[in-house]
Amino acid sequence: MHSIAIGYQGVLAIRLANRSAARSCCRPQFARLRADGWEGYRRLLSGELAEGFLRQAEPALAHTTICDAVEREQVCGPSCHMPELLRVRGEVLISMARSEAEQCLLDSLKLARDQRALSFELRTGISLARLWAASGRRDKPLDLLTSIYSRFSEGLKTADLVSAARLLDKLKLPLPGRPACAGKRRRAPALAKHH
Repeated sequence: MHSIAIGYQGVLAIRLANRSAARSCCRPQFARLRADGWEGYRRLLSGELAEGFLRQAEPALAHTTICDAVEREQVCGPSCHMPELLRVRGEVLISMARSEAEQCLLDSLKLARDQRALSFELRTGISLARLWAASGRRDKPLDLLTSIYSRFSEGLKTADLVSAARLLDKLKLPLPGRPACAGKRRRAPALAKHH
């Protein structure tokens, strides 16, 4: 259990932008997690760590970290965390402008749906909607995110749902240089109000 606590300390250190503490904590402790029989935690923490490295503008380190976690997950047999690991991998690939990012996110979305993991589906939906919107698509990300968001009836103030609501609002805005009535866009269904 001590190695799990140290692993989470590493994740916290990277979230707090303490890179040296994260590196010194994580590398040896992640090896220890495996030796102590906590491989599942190692993969889970690796996803968190890769996302932290990405926020710290270290895409190469994030890529190595998440690819190792996904590979180990595939070898050990997929767990309930695989959709999230694939989502993080997709985000890392987006940051590196790699074309396989979209497919990675689509795989994550499919797996989340197969597992009926609505929260993972939402997180992946946000990532995919951002990717599609950045490439100029508007209806597809709006439809995807609306279909996922509308299935939530509580927890609307959680970070992921607030992020989804903000992205939905942004996707509904007219494109710069185009009047709001341009095109034949369908009207998005009304969303649950968050207080």
